[in-house]
Amino acid sequence: MILNRIMQVKPGFSWPALICIIFIVSRLTAYACGVIFNMGFFTWGAQCLDIPLLQNKLWESIWYMHGQPPLFNLYIAAVINLFPDFLVKYVFQLCFLGFGLLHSLLLYKLLRELYIPMKICVLITLYFMLSPAAVLYENLFYYTQIELLLLTLSAWLLARFLKQQTFINAFLFFLTLAVLILTRSMFHWVWLLGFVMVLLALLPAHRNILLLAALIPLVLSGGWFYKNYVLYGKFASSSWLGMSLANVVKPQTGIAQKPRWKGIETYEDFIIPDTRFPGIEVLHTPYQSDSMVNLNYLPYLQVFDQFLEESVKKIKSEPGQYFYNVLKGHYLYFNPAANYDGLSDNRPKINIYAALYDLSFLNALYKRFTGKILYQPAFYIAIANILILLLSLRLCLLWVFSGNQEKRFHAFIMLYLLYNIAYIDFTGNFFEYSENVRFRFITIPSTLVLSGILLNYYLPHLSKFKWVKKFNNFNSLHK
Repeated sequence: MILNRIMQVKPGFSWPALICIIFIVSRLTAYACGVIFNMGFFTWGAQCLDIPLLQNKLWESIWYMHGQPPLFNLYIAAVINLFPDFLVKYVFQLCFLGFGLLHSLLLYKLLRELYIPMKICVLITLYFMLSPAAVLYENLFYYTQIELLLLTLSAWLLARFLKQQTFINAFLFFLTLAVLILTRSMFHWVWLLGFVMVLLALLPAHRNILLLAALIPLVLSGGWFYKNYVLYGKFASSSWLGMSLANVVKPQTGIAQKPRWKGIETYEDFIIPDTRFPGIEVLHTPYQSDSMVNLNYLPYLQVFDQFLEESVKKIKSEPGQYFYNVLKGHYLYFNPAANYDGLSDNRPKINIYAALYDLSFLNALYKRFTGKILYQPAFYIAIANILILLLSLRLCLLWVFSGNQEKRFHAFIMLYLLYNIAYIDFTGNFFEYSENVRFRFITIPSTLVLSGILLNYYLPHLSKFKWVKKFNNFNSLHK
């Protein structure tokens, strides 16, 4: 096979070095095609605090903001305060490229930690690293790339802990989850607590280490939630749930008759003045210095609460419509990951490559000659994902209580990956509508790792096929 010949290398060959070289060449090629680092979110993103506040009232603004967890804005503040304005964009761009390269190496290392043959590890890593979505999200200033990195890092750290049950391995794993919680509001404190409980139940011999290692991450992340509960009555890292849920439910009563995510004057008939916390600029300025809406403005808490109330009313009165909207959200969720609207500036520049990568050119050709659509990509992506998840769940349940240590090790990693995929699917589709495909993007490496485990398990059972036998023979030389 041609692939076998390509991947036959001398002993001592460094695959991570080759991954780095391919990464650099691919990104330079993308820039040659016109891809640029999109800083639009830095200007108009509601998640970003006003730049003057980050420069002059950083800690006060971080502490009192109720719309987002703190770390992403602290990251922005670190860059804009340490570097001159003309360098800020390039620093962010280098950081995001670094995140992408580090993620690729971590994905490869994670696969190798799982005893997956080298060939499968390399192919899976390159498949994701060279995907149009990976290239495009690396060039979008948003927290998506950071989420992706932290999720894969956490899985690798969990694998390290399961092999060497030390305090530091467990602590770094839980700390990574806490950092993710304090970066992205989708990840609730309960998500961390839930997996701590799972590990405590399944690893009784290591409960003392797990409890000690989880204590500080739980307190750090939970402390931020408790702070918001004390100040604003919300045990969450974001106050926006009502508005996000309204995107799914689309209620048309009360305040929900008004358009969502608009300036506070749009809702003036439904709110009363809120004079708490006098002198805190982030809470008492309706617009930022660039005229963008400041969703941390204190009266927005009333707006979000009323949108939540109207959304819950509609779910109770029309549950069927709500679940239909959730189903529509899943259709967006399973679209090709590069189809996110926030990537629209760069996507046309690699359209041909994207069409070849995801085979959508077949659709275009078929439509040109017949006037019909050959297939809906979301349907086939959904089928593939569901099949991978069901097969993975089957093996996970078979292996988790197995006496075979390697199978049990794989089962714990699979359980963690399935836990995250299910959590992101639930929070991303039941409580939000519009950005669903971006949520699935951060689950793709997890799905690919599950695919690697499945391939490693099922390929020997298919060895009666000649092409599978050749594949296995090559893998046996490079384990």
